[in-house]
Amino acid sequence: MRKQTIVPLIAALLLAGATAGCAPAEPSPRKDGTPEFSGPYAEEFRKTYEKTTDPELRAFLEDGKITEAESQAVVERLRTCLAEHGITLVRSDENSSEATLPEAGPARENAGELLQECGTQSGEFSVLPLYYSMKQDPQKQITTETLVACLVRAGVVPEGFTVKDYESGGIDAYHPPEVLYEPAGAETLERIKTCHSDPLGSYVD
Repeated sequence: MRKQTIVPLIAALLLAGATAGCAPAEPSPRKDGTPEFSGPYAEEFRKTYEKTTDPELRAFLEDGKITEAESQAVVERLRTCLAEHGITLVRSDENSSEATLPEAGPARENAGELLQECGTQSGEFSVLPLYYSMKQDPQKQITTETLVACLVRAGVVPEGFTVKDYESGGIDAYHPPEVLYEPAGAETLERIKTCHSDPLGSYVD
């Protein structure tokens, strides 16, 4: 069976301008029902919570932290959703998720749509990036600016590539996913993963 990468689990929710500091206090609800989050990732929690309608995912977010058990519950939600369509989840970690598709049939023909659907419904595209971002950089010292600067230093994107380009998915214009996750794109993919793991210290002369 052919393996197909679902989506890279990068720290896509990192935004510049947040202050580093102490651990978040227990959130108190606002008038609109959204918890009043605090700490370095307060804005990311607020945005993710407001965009999420699933009760279980909201429960994972409402205390201002995401536990390892909750992150694994999201992975199992992803596994279950994919399995309902005949797709098998092989691996899910901070870099990407990988699944096997059937040799033929609707799941293979509509793979992109199904992967998007399951990634959204399970929390893979919302809760997991936030979990991995906090695990990697609890005080939020790494920003999208530092990540983009690393990608430029690594030669993944050209000089002049901006944070706005990155946040709008501009990296795909240089490295389409259908190429990036094939053998020909292995070196570039490794450079991207390295920058995500350590954007401040990688590819520095």
